[in-house]
Formats: sequence, structure tokens, C-alpha cells
Amino acid sequence: MSSSVVLIVGPLFIGTVLNWSLQGLLTGQTYHFKVQFPKEKTWMKCFVYILFLLNLVQTLVTTSFAWDLLVAGWGVPAALASVPWSGAVHLALTGLISFIVQLFFCWQIWTIKKDVLVAKFVCVFIALVGLTQFVSVIIDSTQTTNLDFNAIPTKTLLGEIWLIGSFVADILIAVVMIAILVEARMNSRHSTTNDVLLRLIIQTVETGSLTAITAGVDLILFLKSPGNYLFLCPSLILGKLYTNAVVARLNSRRTSQTPHSTGVNVELGSQPSQQFEIHHLSQRNRGIVQSEERDLSFLK
Repeated sequence: MSSSVVLIVGPLFIGTVLNWSLQGLLTGQTYHFKVQFPKEKTWMKCFVYILFLLNLVQTLVTTSFAWDLLVAGWGVPAALASVPWSGAVHLALTGLISFIVQLFFCWQIWTIKKDVLVAKFVCVFIALVGLTQFVSVIIDSTQTTNLDFNAIPTKTLLGEIWLIGSFVADILIAVVMIAILVEARMNSRHSTTNDVLLRLIIQTVETGSLTAITAGVDLILFLKSPGNYLFLCPSLILGKLYTNAVVARLNSRRTSQTPHSTGVNVELGSQPSQQFEIHHLSQRNRGIVQSEERDLSFLK
């Protein structure tokens, strides 16, 4: 097998395996969301379930992509003469998933900082960047169908716009969310609230940096390695990372409470007020009583 073929099927194989792994993780996350939030608003449930279905379809399409090249096309050089339909559909679905998740985070920022003009401007800018990358990847996917594999690395403009847009949007979302949480933590005088905010800051850094780094690596591989297809691997998992990040964020709103420990319930999802509901539980001589229950505004 020539090195050029290995650099096509190798990243495709690894990316497909990782795609299925992340789909399994997303299935668990979605089930956890269903069990933990049975009274969640209908539109939020639809949002999560639609994202799950889109990712499931994307996984099946990615599997078809890998099957066409690795199984049906095994030992058939003509199989590499053109990109199958599944490769183009995968691109379109990834762009759609990315755009939906970016709009969700824009909605969160807008709701939390709706009285701050700069925040509104940033939200509009992120939405426009997301829309640009989405349109670019849709156009790119229509042009990719039946295109020779050797021609893909030379068609970089739309691919650049897509990956740069995703990278910029991810960075902006992470920076703004961290700034909001840091400000809220500085304004809070409650140690329990500070602990919650610190965990949210860490989680935002982790999820935001993961998607941004993946998009950045994909962009670098796409631009700096035009002679191979290493960019396929991060491209195949980008949509899954977006969805796992947002569902994990929603699931983190509730922490388990035990009779002998302090529990914190953090509402960062469908509640428009975006308030933290802090419940302090303390054990006293003859049992457990609720010592304090207080709603703190996310930001004054």
C-alpha cells in the first residue's frame, strides 16, 4: 500500500473509531440529561435530542464514508478517484452541529449579560462568524462530492473559512464565559458560591479549549500538510466534541447531595434569570435541616 493511500485511509480509520467512541459518550450524557432533568423545558429537551439525532446520523454517515474506502474499496484504486457522497454529507452535518452549539452559547451569554452593550455586540459577532463558517462548509460540501481526493488539499479557501470561523468562535465563547464567571466570583461573598463558580470556570476552560484546539489542529493540518489527509481525523470528531461539551455543561447544573455534605444546584440552562440556586445543608444534633436557601443573581 502506497504512502499516499495510507495517509487517506489511516486518518479516516482513526477518526471513525474516535467518532463512535464519542457517540457512545454522548449517548450516556443524553441519558443522564433525560434522567436528571425530567422537568426541563420542552425547547431545551428538543435542543438536546435534536443534537443527539444529528450526531447519530453523522456517525452513520461517517461509517458509510469509512466503509466505502476501507471495505468496499479495499484493493480498488478507483475507489480513491472521487470523494463519496458520505464525505460531503459529513462536512455539512459537522458545520450544522457546530453552528447550533455556537448559537446556544451566544444565547447563554446574551441572557446573562443582556444589559451590557459590549456583550450583545460580541454575541452578534460570534453568531455572524458561526453563520459564515456554516455557509462556507455547506458550499464546500457541495463542491467536494465526486471530487478527486488529490484535489481536496488544493481547494483550501472554503475549508480555511470554516475552520478559522470555528476556531475564532470557540475562543470568543470561552473567553467571554470565563470573564462572566470570574466577575461573578469576584462579586460573590459566599464561599460555596465561589466554589461552584471556580468549578464552572475550570469546566469552561476545559470544554472551550478542547473544541478550539481541535479546530486549530485541523486548520494547521489542512494548511500545512497539503500532501496528505491527516486533517480528516480531527474533522471527523469536531461535531461530537461540540455536542458533548454543551450536554456536559447542561448536566453539570446539578451536583449530587448527600445528608452529610453540602450540595450545590447550579442553573445554567433554560432558566432565563440565569441564577445560581445555592442550597446549604448542615447536619445538627438530631438530624439534618436546611440551614440556608438563597438565590444569587448570576451577575448584578
